[in-house]
Amino acid sequence: SLPFPNLGSLTSREMDAADLDVSLEPLHYKRLEQLRILNAAVLPVRFPNSFYDDCVKSSSDSTVLAHLDDLLVGAVATRVEKASKSEGEGEQGARLYIGSVCVLAPYRNRGIGGKLIAKCLAAAEAWGDENIKDAYLHVQTSNEEAAKFYEKYGFVKQRVIENYYKRIDPPHAVLMVRPFVYPPSTPSIQV
Repeated sequence: SLPFPNLGSLTSREMDAADLDVSLEPLHYKRLEQLRILNAAVLPVRFPNSFYDDCVKSSSDSTVLAHLDDLLVGAVATRVEKASKSEGEGEQGARLYIGSVCVLAPYRNRGIGGKLIAKCLAAAEAWGDENIKDAYLHVQTSNEEAAKFYEKYGFVKQRVIENYYKRIDPPHAVLMVRPFVYPPSTPSIQV
């Protein structure tokens, strides 16, 4: 079993987020434009329309939105992708790609990002689909804080991909991977 935080025992920062009464919900098509706007406002990279379409079609319950009343304050956007032989062992199956995790600046460091990633992983694990072998994401090489955050949720640095990003500096990314262990009798992440 992989070591994951027990989200039932919240830290003081996470309690601040709970006090904000943040609600987590899976992506619905009617909220897709809000997700696009949030990513554009927070992230230095832009995603093509096809990414957002895939979030709705392939993994809408692992793409999670965090709302404070009617305000979208954070989100994790995912899609299911076919595994390719160039990614390692040449295994068949699929992978959960986490394309973005973002929280508006005034709401950061209050546990919202952790709740988003935990809910996303728990949703994917609950599918019980042994064809989905892992979750993966990219982190800019200069963003050690983000890499440490993901490590708390079982992600491991696999390798550096040179010139991954086209319009940001540094352009290099760390590929981070978190395997799914089957059959999960209960999700390893509690939400």
